[in-house]
Amino acid sequence: DQDKIQQVLNNLVSNAVKYSKDHGTVQIGCKCSNPDYVTISIKDAGYGIPKRQQHRVFQKFFRADNVVSKIASGTGLGLYIVKAIVEAHGGRIWFDSIEDVGTTFYVSLPRGSAPVKKRKRSRPTKRSGGYRKVS
Repeated sequence: DQDKIQQVLNNLVSNAVKYSKDHGTVQIGCKCSNPDYVTISIKDAGYGIPKRQQHRVFQKFFRADNVVSKIASGTGLGLYIVKAIVEAHGGRIWFDSIEDVGTTFYVSLPRGSAPVKKRKRSRPTKRSGGYRKVS
């Protein structure tokens, strides 16, 4: 889904710009060393994520302590959504970060089209007349 992958990249680049210190640089790279996957990296020269909070980065509403006071905008949903999109496309996301130095996010996606995971739908039953969950 081109639109969703574009949303992932827009979010990561936007975060890299937003969380870079004044006159910092953002580097975007791409590796195709594995024939089945492409890996994209987005590196900033920003505040970095404190080590004690790195395990929470992809949780809903997370914003690191070291940036909340400096940058007021942000809901803390962006990386949560990015991770969900990447995983729904059969990929993975991870990062390296050093506080006061910067962060690099990596997104690895399968080349070509990934298998689509179908959600099971509820369907009506004669007895209840309503819907029931099918597993």
